[in-house]
Parts: sequence; structure tokens; C-alpha cells
Amino acid sequence: MVKYLNLVQLIVIFFIDKKLKRNINYLLFITLFVHYKINMDTTQVHTNNKNADKIIDNSDFLLNIFESTFDPSEYEKTNKREFIIQILTKLTISKYFVCSIDYDKCVDILLNVIDKKYSEISINETNILDIVRLISYFLNDSKDFLEFIVGKFVLVDSKYYEHLHTHETINQIIVEQIENNLTPRLSDDIINILHKYNSSLIETRIKVLNTYNKNISQESHEKFKNLQILYANYCPKITSVNHLSETLIELHIRGNCGIHQIGIQELKVLQKLDAACNPNVNNVNHLSNTLIELDVRENCGIDQNGMQKCKLLQTLLTENNLKN
Repeated sequence: MVKYLNLVQLIVIFFIDKKLKRNINYLLFITLFVHYKINMDTTQVHTNNKNADKIIDNSDFLLNIFESTFDPSEYEKTNKREFIIQILTKLTISKYFVCSIDYDKCVDILLNVIDKKYSEISINETNILDIVRLISYFLNDSKDFLEFIVGKFVLVDSKYYEHLHTHETINQIIVEQIENNLTPRLSDDIINILHKYNSSLIETRIKVLNTYNKNISQESHEKFKNLQILYANYCPKITSVNHLSETLIELHIRGNCGIHQIGIQELKVLQKLDAACNPNVNNVNHLSNTLIELDVRENCGIDQNGMQKCKLLQTLLTENNLKN
């Protein structure tokens, strides 16, 4: 009902009351319209998600509005604080953005993020969500700060994800950092926290994982159910990838890896296997219809008999393997 009242108010303001129309600040009108539009969109998006907080990333949309409303030279004519205050005032007057953080602190936070002085922002579990929402709403170039939040807190100290788990940009950054192996301290504790508050992030969205030199157990590893590429070189705690039988297409299990022959026996779609220096893997004939690249260098346990049925091989590396 409130949404429809907002729409009616907009129509009255813009088309009926000519005196008010002459005096109204056009940015205020636009932000009221955005408030209405996004409320509608948010309701539609989250109708089937009982656990979703109504957190949205719309900074690109807001930037377009600012660019169409403000003279680009305006920012140069005034100082940063005055410019931020102008924008913040107009949007908060319209009740577009509601934040529990003190107004002056909001201005300081925005300025610190613009100047990349992240360490000067006081962040704790009571304000982390409001800070992230503030930055996402008002700054187009917010990803660097959100990467800072993920890299410093979520994927290092297992902190704050319970407050941020429905924020899509945060989740995208987590996926990117894990898949690109930018998480040297990824551990069972961190995986368990991510899985607890957003199981689909771990179970379906992450498709590449590197467990080398990380404290990740088989139990935590099995929470990843949609991996396509796994680097488990020299990782003794991981012993099986059979739960990935329908998804895994590339596997790296070099050296002192805990994955032995029985741990790959149920794989069905694997196309690339690096088992160099792994004496505990000895047969890949069950992959005869899929395997196209195989590395059995050094003291790998795979000999000629262990790969004789693999007729699709395009790349075979056998240097210093006395069995071949």
C-alpha cells in the first residue's frame, strides 16, 4: 500500500501542483521515483526468498542519475565534504536511504572510502551492514572497499559474514577471491561459516578451488559440490573427489597428496589429470571416454597398463617415469 501511495504522491507533485513543481528539486523527485521503483523491484526479487535481507546494489543506477542531474564540474568547484553532504542530504530527505549511523559519521565514512583510507573507518559487528549498504548505495566505485571487507574480515578472520551473507556483491567477491586463489588463509572455520549462512555459495557457485598449503579437511572439501577444477597438490588432508563425479573436469593431485586410486575411481567426466609425483594413483582406464590430457611424470604410479584404454588422449607427459 505504501508503494502505491508513493506513486500517487509523485504524480501529484509532478503533474498537478504547478507551484510546487516549479520549486521542487529535481534530484529529490528522481530519488523519490527511484525509491518507488526499487521497492517494487526488491519486493519482486525477494518474494520467494524468506531469508533475504532487502539489500541491493544499485550504485551504477544512482551514478547515472547523479551524472544527469549534476554538472560534472560541480565536484571541482566545491570540496569533497560539501559535495557528499549535498548528495546525502537530498537522498536522506527523500527517505530513500535509512541508516542507523550518525549523519556526520556517514559523511566521514564516504570521504574515507573515496580517499581509500579504509583503516580510519571504525568497523564492528553492529555497524558493518550499514557501512556496506552506505557505500553500495552512494559510491559507484565501491568494489575496492568491499574487496577490503572480504579480504580483511570475511576470508581471514571469519568475521561479519552472518551480517553480509545476502549482499550480492559481497558474495560475488568471495567467489572471485576463492576461485582466483586469493585466499591464503582459507580454512575449515571460514568454509563452515560461509556454508552456515549461505550454503549455495559453497555448494553450487564456487567452481574452482585450490587447497594447496591450506588447512582444509576432507569434510570441508565435500561441502563443495559443483567444482569443475580442483588443485589439491601436496594436500594430505583431502582423500577423495568422488562426490564430484559428475562435475570435475580438471584435477591436480601432485606429490604428497592424500588422494589415492580409490579417491578418483568414481569420476566420470574428467578431461585433465595431473598426477605427477603421486605414486598412489595407478589407473585411469575408467576415464577412457573423457580424458584428453594426462601428466604422469616422475614417480607417478600410472604405467602403460594403467592408461592403455585412454584413446582420446591429446597430451601425455611422461618424463622421468620409469614405468612408461
